[in-house]
Amino acid sequence: MHNNRLSRRTVLSGAAALLATPAISQVKGPFDDIGPDADPKDLIDKIWDPEKQGFITIPELIDRLVDTPIILIGERHGFAPHQDREAFLLQALADRGRYPTLAMEMLEPAQEPVIQAYRAKNPEYARGLGIALEWSKTGWPDWSYYEPVFDAAFAAKLPIVGADLPLAEQRRIERDGIEERPNDLSILEGWQDAMMKAHCGLIDEERAFRLALKQWKRDEHIAEIVSAAQNHTLIVGLSHLNHDGGLKARFLNQTHRSIAFIEANSPGTLEAYEWRTPKFNKEKALTNC
Repeated sequence: MHNNRLSRRTVLSGAAALLATPAISQVKGPFDDIGPDADPKDLIDKIWDPEKQGFITIPELIDRLVDTPIILIGERHGFAPHQDREAFLLQALADRGRYPTLAMEMLEPAQEPVIQAYRAKNPEYARGLGIALEWSKTGWPDWSYYEPVFDAAFAAKLPIVGADLPLAEQRRIERDGIEERPNDLSILEGWQDAMMKAHCGLIDEERAFRLALKQWKRDEHIAEIVSAAQNHTLIVGLSHLNHDGGLKARFLNQTHRSIAFIEANSPGTLEAYEWRTPKFNKEKALTNC
């Protein structure tokens, strides 16, 4: 664990040096158009701007985010290159005088008093917060992945809120379903397909539909939490960010920007700043169809 923490601190220190990186002018076009001879390693920490239709530097990204009321960040859960870069972004925003409320899919509102009580006694470091939150019982990836994000939030004195639908309500929807439906039923169809794929096709359509209802209601709840104040940075799983009719659709009438952490060898398809990261090792994944 000690060596792991040292290596992740090295990553964060190295990321700070990237703020001095010159503009990437030699690359012209989306990631999937670079050509068959491109080395995915060369794309790590390159950022594609869908508005500019070109690459931008990390300082340019920070410039765009500083005055953006709502920042949506999509990650792969439990993948250190993503969580480390999220921590770096929070640090970089604070260095520019932007102190957003950090909202996280990994937390629900009922956990906020635990966080506040812990911070009252330990205002500088989040190392013991995982124990206070009983993180190991939540089903989320190991606390060690997310500790750097919380450390960055503590260092910048950022408010931290739980954005997820309470777990009890999620379980109720999984078990019993709900009568409520979105106006656009294609939202549920998309989530149902995503849930079937996530479970390797090993669940029946009825269960996949209840899971789709749960995901839709989670998006509704998360959007409500984040929209309550115009100064949020939200961290969610990438599927919530890029799902058609999902979370991003709730912010169409609000000023926001999205950042998607995507592996360097993946095609670029999102309407978001696409920040390329090292490749995820599927062999080490807990689930792999």
